Amino acid sequence: MKGKIGRRVKYYLIGLGMGLVLTFFIFGNRGCSWLPENRVKEQIETGVLVRTDSMKCVLDCNDISDDFIFELIKEGEVLFSESETKSDPKIYVIEYKNVKLHFSMDEDSLSSIVDMNGDKNCDCHGQAVKPVKMTDQMIKAFLNQRDYVIDSKTNCLRECLSAKRKDIFKFLDRAKAVESDLKRDNTNPTFDFVSGDTIITVEHGVRKNRFIRIEFPEMEKCDCQN
Repeated sequence: MKGKIGRRVKYYLIGLGMGLVLTFFIFGNRGCSWLPENRVKEQIETGVLVRTDSMKCVLDCNDISDDFIFELIKEGEVLFSESETKSDPKIYVIEYKNVKLHFSMDEDSLSSIVDMNGDKNCDCHGQAVKPVKMTDQMIKAFLNQRDYVIDSKTNCLRECLSAKRKDIFKFLDRAKAVESDLKRDNTNPTFDFVSGDTIITVEHGVRKNRFIRIEFPEMEKCDCQN
């Protein structure tokens, strides 16, 4: 009996090992979110990425665009041997196409670009912290950290369209998300969700997300007051 159990465990482990090897062969490490490298990248991609004015100046001086930064995060290699994983906050170095960026990461979904191996000596100053342009994926992951408040006007417009509550969130899932220029009298970030002639603007509040603009064709037919 013990011999049969041993053989079964052996065959199971062999099959598991072959499955892991096949996964790496087909997908590399992209399909393994539990790997340390992918967990670092996922935290950056699903949080808020910021940099100081001086760091933006250094990046611009070295011809590093926002698009390249996101490409580096997605395709680059996390150099754990050069990272400071015991510090607070942790500093991770990611390399791609001979460019190394240093990311400071805390536990509040906030990551900062703090250094790079630039080839140029740039005279850069300024400590104001500003977000890096966020991708569609980053915006949606960022907003999903908060619940949504649906006010009376939003409910009225929804009913005017004969739509259900879940239809609003289906729209947010499929629409293209971009940073918005529409701001209220606060510093909360806002994002536009655009699909066809319809646009919904969401404000990321301290505790909740709020809809601050909904526009769609023939919405003037809806008797919904501000």
